[in-house]
Amino acid sequence: MINVIWKYKLEVDVAPWLVKEENGMPASIEIPKGAEFLHIEAQNGIALWYKVDPNNEKEKKTFKIYPTGKPIDMLGFSKYLGTCQYIEASLDNTAVVLVWHIFEVWQ
Repeated sequence: MINVIWKYKLEVDVAPWLVKEENGMPASIEIPKGAEFLHIEAQNGIALWYKVDPNNEKEKKTFKIYPTGKPIDMLGFSKYLGTCQYIEASLDNTAVVLVWHIFEVWQ
């Protein structure tokens, strides 16, 4: 068993989500089974670091991303991973700081 640290990115389409989504933005990644979560932060989107055995079979992990002040659903079926700030440029080129709270969701 060889463990390595890999980075995964959650693909987030920010603008439509801020306008329409009330129950958290869904996202998912494919990752080797048995992966251990290590860290989360904004890095051109949302980045997650896991310690993984790359030889393990892959599984899908699902997440919900919530901005501050929005209702949170399914807390009994999820684990809080962390909060990160993401800077997005608006149409008039001013910086908008988005604060996201990320939960792993169990199906």
